[in-house]
Amino acid sequence: MGKRRVEVMKGRRVLFVDRACADSIWTVVTPVSRLLLERGAQVLWVRMVAGETQGRVVPPAGVEEASVEVPRDGFPCAWIWQMCFFIPKFQKLLKTWRPDIVHTNFIVPGGVARLIGKQAACRVVSTQHEMYGSLNPLLRGLSRWSERYVDVMVYVSETVAKSYSSSVRVGDYGGSEEVIYNSVDVIGLRGIASAVLEKVPSTLSCVGRMVPEKGQRSLLEAWRFVVDKDASAVLHFYGSGPDEPLLQERVIELGLEKSVVFHGWVEKEEAVRGMARSTAVVQPSDGTQEGFGLSLVEAMSVNDNVVVSAIPVFHEVVGDLRDHVYFVNTHDVRAVADILVEVMLNPERCVADSHKVLAERYSERKNAESYIGVYDLI
Repeated sequence: MGKRRVEVMKGRRVLFVDRACADSIWTVVTPVSRLLLERGAQVLWVRMVAGETQGRVVPPAGVEEASVEVPRDGFPCAWIWQMCFFIPKFQKLLKTWRPDIVHTNFIVPGGVARLIGKQAACRVVSTQHEMYGSLNPLLRGLSRWSERYVDVMVYVSETVAKSYSSSVRVGDYGGSEEVIYNSVDVIGLRGIASAVLEKVPSTLSCVGRMVPEKGQRSLLEAWRFVVDKDASAVLHFYGSGPDEPLLQERVIELGLEKSVVFHGWVEKEEAVRGMARSTAVVQPSDGTQEGFGLSLVEAMSVNDNVVVSAIPVFHEVVGDLRDHVYFVNTHDVRAVADILVEVMLNPERCVADSHKVLAERYSERKNAESYIGVYDLI
């Protein structure tokens, strides 16, 4: 089978497309691209740029790059206006590069890229990272309407797959479906974390984009009760987003200025070291957006004390490593506070070799081989 896959991919042209700022996507695409190059394929990354300048993932050597400039975000349904610019540029790019396979991810710009790819006589693979219910009605319609142009639909978890299977389709879908978990470079993360020689007592880290669905607000409400019991406790937020000013205002209202630190957007290495040096890491997402939980696996890779919301996808990702995490109902802020205090007062846990399980389960090589298997199908 391995020899056949090498022969099948040799000379094939595979195009990946997504937003330039979608670091989580390009991080997952990287090992797949690397393996495609090893197998003799040609790879092109097409990044839709809407004014973003930070956080771009560098592609592996040998990958070609192209950018599609569109207007900035900043107003409701901006993506519709952006697609008016994206469509003709992407059509021209496909005509010039002539890929065999177009692989889309997030629905913007993936939804229209599916159609354009099929019109250009390409095979289309789409990876669904987003929970169906997290999309607004227009994007749900775009997702359902455009799936008819997809040859293989991949879901990043069973939870995401169920969110789509429980909704009504627009017409018949004739392609195949697969579940392929995202990959995480557990060994690389632990290498970064090894620079941290000791933990800082009574510290907690929360890493993620600052939007309502990530649950930072409920964490703040719980944090005031933590500080009441441990005045030395400090909460570190890594990440930025539209909720950041609101969260900063709430910190002032609660009088927690000395107990909460906003680091803003930082390089991945800094966030990893922050998680590693903390007593514990918390992921309080409410479940409406989380399709996989990449930040959860990253936290579990570098810290033995991880507190997470008890949502379906987190249970799925954790699997049999339940002794590695504390599941909490993030709507009960006092219960969350009690768990956080317990963790910080008793941080020592015996979670032998759990990172080895994570490294195998979410192996970059395994993930890349799975996608090569998908490309074999078409």
